[in-house]
Amino acid sequence: MDKVFRHRGYSGSVEPDLDSGTLRGEVLFVTDTLLYEGKTIGELEKAFRATVDHYLTLCRERGIEPKKPFKGSVTVRIGEKLHEKAALDAARRGQTLNQWMTEAVALRTKDTVESKMKTHQGTDRG
Repeated sequence: MDKVFRHRGYSGSVEPDLDSGTLRGEVLFVTDTLLYEGKTIGELEKAFRATVDHYLTLCRERGIEPKKPFKGSVTVRIGEKLHEKAALDAARRGQTLNQWMTEAVALRTKDTVESKMKTHQGTDRG
């Protein structure tokens, strides 16, 4: 079972507040602080969805771009030796390092690579 809510590309946490006996949550992976609360899981999920919808509406009304949870790029510091091993293995396979990393993450998360690999042709070789 998932332990986060999902709505319109956003994810939200579920946290019990033991002092107040309520549930609280925060929209995850964005730099803006978006909080919500409820007394039941159903109320909390409804509040999460309303928070996301309100945030997107507010951004649209103000003419600003809403923060997106994920942009498709990430900086990873893995150390020189691991970097070298990954680059060499990618080269042996005829892949760019970016393709190799995408495949490695997809395998680890049990996701599929398919068309994503085609969109990254010719990028970062190491």
